[in-house]
Amino acid sequence: MTVAIARLVRSQGSVHALDLSPGLLQHAHRAAWQAGVQDRVVTEAGDARAMPYRDGGFDAAICRWVLLHLPDPERVVTEMGRVVRPGGRILCVEADWETLAVYPGDPEVTRRVVHANVDRQVDGRVGRRLVPLLRSAGLQRVSAVPIVALDLSGDWLPFLRSRVDIAAQAGVPAHTLSAWWRAIEAAADAGDYLFSFTQYGVVGTVPSLSARDSRAGPGPR
Repeated sequence: MTVAIARLVRSQGSVHALDLSPGLLQHAHRAAWQAGVQDRVVTEAGDARAMPYRDGGFDAAICRWVLLHLPDPERVVTEMGRVVRPGGRILCVEADWETLAVYPGDPEVTRRVVHANVDRQVDGRVGRRLVPLLRSAGLQRVSAVPIVALDLSGDWLPFLRSRVDIAAQAGVPAHTLSAWWRAIEAAADAGDYLFSFTQYGVVGTVPSLSARDSRAGPGPR
């Protein structure tokens, strides 16, 4: 994400990648150098719920696949609104893992695999909550776009295989999962396989200072 955004930023601009993970920051740093955009990228360790930035210092902010890991995602969205200037935009992209669909496979087993995948996250359904989250943070002109990931060629099979292990840890019998997985592998080999899930991209605009003041109501006289 850092590199993709940096390629769109003009030479006088910059992209700040904030993360708690040193490993992910190192990855972003290396990727920026490999892409030749290192002069526009700053990697910084920090918590998105308490960003080390001044008010209104950015033109835009984006987070992707962050909020599902947090018990208090509204704090992140509020912080994004704080560090972005009035009129700037905020974009959050999150999956709703309960929309995961796969063919073939016994529907009941698929349901148990999906639920195991959802329940291992703090909120694996957070994608469906993004619109009210941005609105409650005071953002204006909030809109949403569904982003459907669709795989017919098997690119997502390694990911799906890892969900089998998660389901086993959640108590789904091994023989049941083994039969389910064999059916999917056979279908993929025959070209009859499908995998999909839905993400939601939700964008909002930081209101002007006058709009914020009007929402706050009259002060003391």
